[in-house]
Amino acid sequence: MANKVQTVAELTDSFKSSNAVFLTEYRGLTVAQLKELRRSISADATYAVAKNTLIEIAAKNAGVNAFDGQLFGPTALAFVTGDAVTVYRVTQSPLQRPCVTSLRQILFSS
Repeated sequence: MANKVQTVAELTDSFKSSNAVFLTEYRGLTVAQLKELRRSISADATYAVAKNTLIEIAAKNAGVNAFDGQLFGPTALAFVTGDAVTVYRVTQSPLQRPCVTSLRQILFSS
């Protein structure tokens, strides 16, 4: 239980401190590919895999409702603190491996 509370708190902080959040599906990526993806975007973002319920709670705690109805299946978030275009290119380009299989939504903070 304490671990879930800590996860929600960390995700909430990430929502609040990010200038963009990419909601992605990572289906089909191996653990090694996820590690490489995290490494390749680490200068501009952090990539977090969490349970959908915890993501939903953290988003609501941060005042984000943009992901309502989008949290299903294997979900991960890229919390962007640097250049969002660079993160997009890395996560979506089939020329760069690993590429995230599906980008569901992008939220830009104002």
